[in-house]
Amino acid sequence: MKVCMITDVYYPYVKGGAEKRISKVAERLSEKGHDVHVYCMKFWDGSAEHKVNDNLTLHGVCKPFELYTESGVRSVKEALHFSYKLLGPLFKKDFDVVDVSEFPFFPIFSAKLYCVLKRKPLVATWHEVWGRKYWNSYLGGFKGFFGYLVEKASSYLPDEFIVNSEHTCERLGKGVVIHNGIDTEDIAKAKKSSVKYDVLYAGRLVSHKNVDVLLNAVSIVAGKIPSVKVGIIGIGPEADNLKKLASSLGVSKNVTFINHVDDLYSYMKSAKVFVLPSSREGFGMVVAESHGCSTPVITVRHQHNASSKLVINKENGYVVKLSAGAIAERIVHMCENKDIVDKMSVSAKKSSEKYSWDEVAKRTEKVYEDVV
Repeated sequence: MKVCMITDVYYPYVKGGAEKRISKVAERLSEKGHDVHVYCMKFWDGSAEHKVNDNLTLHGVCKPFELYTESGVRSVKEALHFSYKLLGPLFKKDFDVVDVSEFPFFPIFSAKLYCVLKRKPLVATWHEVWGRKYWNSYLGGFKGFFGYLVEKASSYLPDEFIVNSEHTCERLGKGVVIHNGIDTEDIAKAKKSSVKYDVLYAGRLVSHKNVDVLLNAVSIVAGKIPSVKVGIIGIGPEADNLKKLASSLGVSKNVTFINHVDDLYSYMKSAKVFVLPSSREGFGMVVAESHGCSTPVITVRHQHNASSKLVINKENGYVVKLSAGAIAERIVHMCENKDIVDKMSVSAKKSSEKYSWDEVAKRTEKVYEDVV
């Protein structure tokens, strides 16, 4: 098959669960002999067309654009700019199937126009459902309502949907569930980092990840365990605010902010516990990755946090309410009880064994074949 995949951002140029999924599936499909073309922003130097291997080509449709506004929300201008710039390069080629990443929604409309005129099937890989309530809290007023309408309208355009979790499938009301995978081989090769953190977070520094709640939890933990060490890995619009908060809470000496690392699995393997206080996750890949590294996870109970489904209380981690006190209580408990952490580590590793990128690519290929 000649496969087109559309996403404004691509791993490893932008690091995130959705970005990683697209790149891993694209790589595996190309290795199986499919002719795969990915359309994204041009993050590399040189020609707009970048050959990853003989069967995988990246197409840079425009220069990289700021993903977030100064207020910390995803840029509508970026999404519109990418969607417009996508049309020219896209229409120059013919594909058997088009798979578009659901977020930031506008590219779905460009992809649908192509598929209607070319009479080709459109698949959308749907990572999460925002819904009207979240849109209102995210943008407010008319902007929030407009965002909700765009999301709703885009959900009627694809011919088939691939969703990353039962949670997303339930909220969307349709789709073939294909979970995310983890890099089992890379995890196996990773050695424990010489830099050891009691608590580790990795992800974008955006408001719904609630890293501010984690920092408040750290201030409580530090009152009981003054030597506690916390690593926060990631970038995002909340970075400066979070550093100021750490300083105002008096925990700057306990917390290390790291923009990015090439050896995340090494850090995960050396940590006592991974904490993901996010209130909105379509799947929660970092939870599965942490489990793959034999590291238990603390996450929060929230209706839009699908990662809480990956954590079994008292077996491979804890699911607690979204509060600094609840998170702090479990961090202290795990830091002071090595035997519990050791037991959870075994369960965490076992629970991760079902997540395979090879299986994700195989099932995605089957969806493509069915719609074609």
